[in-house]
Amino acid sequence: MKLITWNTAGRKKKLPFQFEAILTHKPDFIALQEIKASTHDLWCGVLEQEGYHVTSTIHHYDPELPKSRNNFVMIAAKEEIYPTDQPKLIWPEKALTVCVPAYDNLEITTTHIPPGASNGWIKIETFEGVHHHLTCVSDTPAILCGDFNSPQTELCDGTLVTWGQKIRKDGSIRLARCREQGSRWHDGEYGLLKGLEPYGFVDNYRTIQGYNVHDYSWHVGHSNKVGRRFDHILSKNLTIVNCYYDHNVRTNKLSDHSMMISIWE
Repeated sequence: MKLITWNTAGRKKKLPFQFEAILTHKPDFIALQEIKASTHDLWCGVLEQEGYHVTSTIHHYDPELPKSRNNFVMIAAKEEIYPTDQPKLIWPEKALTVCVPAYDNLEITTTHIPPGASNGWIKIETFEGVHHHLTCVSDTPAILCGDFNSPQTELCDGTLVTWGQKIRKDGSIRLARCREQGSRWHDGEYGLLKGLEPYGFVDNYRTIQGYNVHDYSWHVGHSNKVGRRFDHILSKNLTIVNCYYDHNVRTNKLSDHSMMISIWE
């Protein structure tokens, strides 16, 4: 069982190459972020032609909303999928949950957490809403994936540093005090990245690669000097075989994000 998650950056001119990049991997499931109203039907048409069942959050489209609100998420699967209970979000277009009956009622949730620099506390409210949603699901297998715009960094000992924290010059970590972030900002990010572990979710990438591997799915600006691992796949009650990033799609400028692939038994 193979899943791809990818922030497509809404690049309409790159669509033919994006289609090819995804379909080359022959995934069972596809989770996409930053699908625009102008690219939505094109994605649906190609994926349905390839035998995928497709659903998205396009029904939240409102041309009166700012551009940051008119980015949607999409899930496609080779088997039939059904929207189920959805995360309760102020911006509901930023997350989608579907059920896959053919895979033991597997639940897949994909999300695009808004960046905090341009959207402030809506980022944390989205983190909190998705976290609450996933702590209420049953014991069926589940997958969470998408662009989290977090964390700030990860250390070799497994310590995760959120944007609600600061790293001192001596390497110690404290809560940030700017923008009134404090503990809620940290707790919001941490709750989705690490706080789902008591509910059975594991970070697929770190489970396979460990913490000595420093890999990034997005870079600041056009250089590769400052990287962030913003794109994630978590799962529960599934046996992970492999998890990795395909950086070719980013280096070839098909998106500013790398594609992420996870494989389960």
